[in-house]
Amino acid sequence: MEAHRALHLKGMSVDSFGTGRHCKLPGTSANDPVIFPFGKAYAEMLTELQSENNALYSQNGVLEMLERNAATKPCPQKWQEHDRRYEVVLTFEREIFNAVLADVQERGERSESMEPVHIINIEVKDRKKEAEVGAKVAVDLCELLQESEDIEDEIEPLLKEFEARSGHAILHTMMFW
Repeated sequence: MEAHRALHLKGMSVDSFGTGRHCKLPGTSANDPVIFPFGKAYAEMLTELQSENNALYSQNGVLEMLERNAATKPCPQKWQEHDRRYEVVLTFEREIFNAVLADVQERGERSESMEPVHIINIEVKDRKKEAEVGAKVAVDLCELLQESEDIEDEIEPLLKEFEARSGHAILHTMMFW
């Protein structure tokens, strides 16, 4: 969500999604996450967790995260339920990258349009500090891609240059959907 916020602040058109069955947040332990359905408003989650255990969810940063998320968009959305076409999709975990690849492949098999999409992964740990660094990396990458006159021909050398310059490993696949 930090990358969504940072890209939006730079004036870029951006959406963000989850790929799991539901939205999971840190709970009372690593084995006991708090689970919400996609589509439930961040503000409602915030109110619910404040009344459930304000001290715990303040201490573990979940309330602060929900406040930031609510300021960015109303609710979490599920990737597999959207119907918009994108030229570039960024992911921040290999597991998410793989889920997006599987979904795009499935959509491509049903599609007649066969439009290209570049799916790019920048591996970022899902922690506040790392997410802030990852958001800056995402902005830098998207600005570089926006400068491209022909993304289809230029993306591979651009990604190699970016990977060397940023020090972040990049996974990239072009697919059609």
